[in-house]
Amino acid sequence: MYINETIFGILEKSCKFSVNEHNAALYRQQSQTNLDNLLVLSEALNNQNAFLHDYKQHLSVISQLLYEKKYDQVQELLSSISNECYVTLYRFKTNNQIIDAILNQKFIQASNKNVILDVRATDLSQVNIDAYYLITIMSNAIDNAIEASQKVGIQQIVSIKLSIEQYLFIFSVINPTEEPVVIIENNIKTTKDDKLIHGNGLKNIALALQKCDGDYELGYENGYFQFTAFIRLENKM
Repeated sequence: MYINETIFGILEKSCKFSVNEHNAALYRQQSQTNLDNLLVLSEALNNQNAFLHDYKQHLSVISQLLYEKKYDQVQELLSSISNECYVTLYRFKTNNQIIDAILNQKFIQASNKNVILDVRATDLSQVNIDAYYLITIMSNAIDNAIEASQKVGIQQIVSIKLSIEQYLFIFSVINPTEEPVVIIENNIKTTKDDKLIHGNGLKNIALALQKCDGDYELGYENGYFQFTAFIRLENKM
């Protein structure tokens, strides 16, 4: 399975990557986070395959119930299957397995925290960024957006846009904020309470972007914070 192969790739990437002591500590922390994320995603994929395996049996039962005109039981079974399908099957599909896995995992996490992810994406099958860096960039950005939205209130919307334009992968996250965000030289001025979390999260993103020929921009306007990453793709399209 591609996800499982990626797990080993991330471990190898962590061992080979050489940075100073402070940055190495950040990468060790990020490597563990990424590994935990991928293990969850791998389990979700296995659950999805098991569900699809049983789906044919469900259809056979429904067919028999319809033949016997047991419509109430059909409705009950369909409702049960729909609920299971909502949890198990992928909600977002961009034709890039790693990106799909990240988005669908974060959708579940956001839903559990009463935050709505509004994802708009084009075909991303040509995104050939190293999985380690891609997970670091996307997971940290979305996690920060979910956390910030929670502070505003329930049912807040995080807008995520992903596209490819002229061999450039563009990943943007917009979220509401409880208080104005002060941006100095493309960095967030954080308070003492959240400096450790957001400071390290953004630092991890910046380090990952440096390694995959990318850059980012931060913006704030009218109560909304925006993070946008730009990553040059290898010309294989």
